[in-house]
Amino acid sequence: MVCLKCGKELPEDANFCLQCGAPLHTDNGEVGTDVRYEICEIRACFVRYEVSWNYRFYSQFVADAIGPNGRYTAQRSKLVDSDFKGDQTPGAEVVLIQSEQRRDAKVRQTFDAFVTAIILQGWEPLGQFGEHWYNVRFRRRLF
Repeated sequence: MVCLKCGKELPEDANFCLQCGAPLHTDNGEVGTDVRYEICEIRACFVRYEVSWNYRFYSQFVADAIGPNGRYTAQRSKLVDSDFKGDQTPGAEVVLIQSEQRRDAKVRQTFDAFVTAIILQGWEPLGQFGEHWYNVRFRRRLF
Protein backbone atom coordinates (compact mmCIF):
# COMPACT_ATOMS: atom_id res chain seq x y z
CA MET A 1 0.00 0.00 0.00
CA VAL A 2 1.18 3.55 -0.73
CA CYS A 3 0.10 6.76 1.00
CA LEU A 4 -1.94 8.78 -1.49
CA LYS A 5 -0.75 12.03 0.06
CA CYS A 6 3.04 11.65 0.27
CA GLY A 7 3.84 8.43 -1.62
CA LYS A 8 5.41 6.56 1.32
CA GLU A 9 5.33 2.76 0.98
CA LEU A 10 3.40 1.31 3.93
CA PRO A 11 2.48 -2.07 5.38
CA GLU A 12 -0.88 -3.40 4.17
CA ASP A 13 -2.39 -3.24 7.68
CA ALA A 14 -1.51 0.45 8.29
CA ASN A 15 -4.34 2.80 9.27
CA PHE A 16 -2.31 6.00 8.99
CA CYS A 17 0.74 7.02 6.99
CA LEU A 18 3.92 6.53 9.01
CA GLN A 19 5.49 9.58 7.36
CA CYS A 20 2.83 12.29 7.03
CA GLY A 21 0.07 10.97 9.33
CA ALA A 22 -2.66 10.98 6.68
CA PRO A 23 -5.52 8.51 7.29
CA LEU A 24 -5.53 5.61 4.85
CA HIS A 25 -9.27 4.95 5.06
CA THR A 26 -12.23 6.60 3.35
CA ASP A 27 -15.02 8.32 5.31
CA ASN A 28 -17.03 5.07 5.49
CA GLY A 29 -14.08 3.17 7.01
CA GLU A 30 -12.99 1.30 3.89
CA VAL A 31 -9.33 1.24 2.93
CA GLY A 32 -8.75 3.68 0.07
CA THR A 33 -7.00 1.31 -2.32
CA ASP A 34 -9.13 2.01 -5.40
CA VAL A 35 -6.55 4.48 -6.68
CA ARG A 36 -3.04 3.12 -7.11
CA TYR A 37 0.15 4.97 -7.88
CA GLU A 38 3.68 4.20 -8.89
CA ILE A 39 6.42 6.24 -7.23
CA CYS A 40 9.70 7.61 -8.58
CA GLU A 41 12.58 9.38 -6.87
CA ILE A 42 15.39 11.43 -8.37
CA ARG A 43 18.99 10.70 -7.47
CA ALA A 44 22.33 11.68 -8.98
CA CYS A 45 24.69 9.01 -10.28
CA PHE A 46 28.21 8.78 -11.68
CA VAL A 47 28.85 8.23 -15.39
CA ARG A 48 32.23 7.36 -16.89
CA TYR A 49 32.48 8.17 -20.58
CA GLU A 50 35.39 6.93 -22.68
CA VAL A 51 36.76 9.35 -25.29
CA SER A 52 39.85 8.43 -27.34
CA TRP A 53 41.42 6.22 -24.68
CA ASN A 54 40.69 8.79 -21.98
CA TYR A 55 37.85 8.87 -19.52
CA ARG A 56 35.63 11.86 -18.81
CA PHE A 57 33.57 11.84 -15.65
CA TYR A 58 30.04 13.19 -15.49
CA SER A 59 27.04 12.99 -13.26
CA GLN A 60 23.48 12.32 -14.36
CA PHE A 61 20.06 12.63 -12.76
CA VAL A 62 18.11 9.36 -12.68
CA ALA A 63 14.46 8.81 -11.76
CA ASP A 64 14.21 5.39 -10.13
CA ALA A 65 10.64 4.12 -10.01
CA ILE A 66 8.71 1.33 -8.40
CA GLY A 67 5.51 0.17 -10.04
CA PRO A 68 3.34 -2.93 -10.34
CA ASN A 69 6.13 -4.83 -12.12
CA GLY A 70 8.87 -3.87 -9.66
CA ARG A 71 11.72 -1.35 -9.84
CA TYR A 72 12.77 0.34 -13.07
CA THR A 73 14.45 3.50 -14.37
CA ALA A 74 11.71 5.91 -15.42
CA GLN A 75 13.97 8.58 -16.94
CA ARG A 76 17.61 9.68 -17.24
CA SER A 77 18.85 13.24 -17.72
CA LYS A 78 21.52 14.23 -20.18
CA LEU A 79 25.07 14.03 -18.86
CA VAL A 80 26.17 17.03 -16.84
CA ASP A 81 29.72 18.14 -16.10
CA SER A 82 29.65 18.72 -12.34
CA ASP A 83 31.69 18.25 -9.22
CA PHE A 84 30.62 15.34 -7.05
CA LYS A 85 31.82 13.01 -4.35
CA GLY A 86 31.17 9.32 -4.01
CA ASP A 87 31.93 5.93 -5.52
CA GLN A 88 33.26 6.20 -9.07
CA THR A 89 31.61 2.97 -10.19
CA PRO A 90 29.32 3.63 -13.18
CA GLY A 91 25.74 3.96 -11.95
CA ALA A 92 26.72 4.45 -8.32
CA GLU A 93 24.88 7.16 -6.45
CA VAL A 94 26.92 10.31 -5.89
CA VAL A 95 26.45 13.59 -4.05
CA LEU A 96 26.68 16.71 -6.20
CA ILE A 97 28.78 19.40 -4.54
CA GLN A 98 29.06 23.11 -5.06
CA SER A 99 31.50 24.21 -7.74
CA GLU A 100 31.98 27.33 -9.76
CA GLN A 101 28.78 29.32 -10.21
CA ARG A 102 28.61 28.92 -14.01
CA ARG A 103 28.80 25.13 -13.73
CA ASP A 104 26.22 25.04 -10.94
CA ALA A 105 23.83 27.02 -13.16
CA LYS A 106 24.25 24.38 -15.90
CA VAL A 107 23.55 21.59 -13.39
CA ARG A 108 20.42 23.38 -12.18
CA GLN A 109 19.28 23.97 -15.78
CA THR A 110 19.75 20.26 -16.54
CA PHE A 111 17.79 19.33 -13.39
CA ASP A 112 14.92 21.70 -14.23
CA ALA A 113 14.65 20.28 -17.77
CA PHE A 114 14.73 16.76 -16.32
CA VAL A 115 11.89 17.51 -13.87
CA THR A 116 9.85 19.10 -16.66
CA ALA A 117 10.28 15.94 -18.78
CA ILE A 118 9.12 13.76 -15.87
CA ILE A 119 6.05 15.93 -15.27
CA LEU A 120 5.17 15.78 -18.98
CA GLN A 121 5.12 11.98 -18.65
CA GLY A 122 2.32 12.29 -16.09
CA TRP A 123 4.34 12.26 -12.85
CA GLU A 124 3.04 14.50 -10.04
CA PRO A 125 5.64 16.10 -7.72
CA LEU A 126 5.30 15.11 -4.05
CA GLY A 127 8.20 17.16 -2.74
CA GLN A 128 11.68 16.59 -1.45
CA PHE A 129 12.44 13.28 0.29
CA GLY A 130 16.18 13.25 0.93
CA GLU A 131 18.95 15.40 2.22
CA HIS A 132 20.02 16.83 -1.15
CA TRP A 133 18.28 19.55 -3.15
CA TYR A 134 17.80 17.22 -6.13
CA ASN A 135 16.13 14.37 -4.16
CA VAL A 136 12.51 14.82 -5.26
CA ARG A 137 9.72 12.23 -5.17
CA PHE A 138 6.89 11.89 -7.73
CA ARG A 139 3.85 9.70 -8.15
CA ARG A 140 1.86 8.69 -11.21
CA ARG A 141 -1.62 7.22 -11.13
CA LEU A 142 -2.06 3.72 -12.48
CA PHE A 143 -5.15 3.06 -14.56
